[in-house]
Amino acid sequence: AKAARVAIRENIIFNLPRAAININDGAMGGHVIERNLIFNTCRESGDHGAINTWDRQPFLHSEGGTASFAPLPIVVQDNFIIANYGSSQGIDNDDGSSFYRIRRNVFYSADGFKMDYGGHDSTFSDNLVIGQANGYDGQACVNVGSFLEQHGDTISNNTCVVRGSRNPGDVDLMARLAQCSARRVHLEGNK
Repeated sequence: AKAARVAIRENIIFNLPRAAININDGAMGGHVIERNLIFNTCRESGDHGAINTWDRQPFLHSEGGTASFAPLPIVVQDNFIIANYGSSQGIDNDDGSSFYRIRRNVFYSADGFKMDYGGHDSTFSDNLVIGQANGYDGQACVNVGSFLEQHGDTISNNTCVVRGSRNPGDVDLMARLAQCSARRVHLEGNK
């Protein structure tokens, strides 16, 4: 269904075979996902997150007052997400997912944020990410892929804690930037 301004609030979501929340083609955007407790997801699947998104098809809409192919920002805030079982990220923005505002969440046993395959113009800020040293994909707190000039992501004021034993010579990673210039991604105030 094509939708705008969907709210998912104040739920306890658990024990699912796949992602707890899936946004397929964010359509007109304006969605809000907030104050949810999400755990035990992806019990029969893997390589995606407790919240899983993709955007492969733009939609012409006028939700913001003027005609646009860019969706309104999608807000994911104030959630507690445990990425156990096959879930590798708290939020997996895949295949062009763009215009996300992800803030003030707690991610446990997870890569906090993944954005790749053409996603852009999102922010990841003021989150606490608690990962496992030997977890999925090396457990960087953020994994982002390539962006077009002027369409990078902003990653700011996040705290990353990596738990567990580390191999000698391991480097702590706040963010893993793949196939992109650091000047297209803004990293600031993270620890």
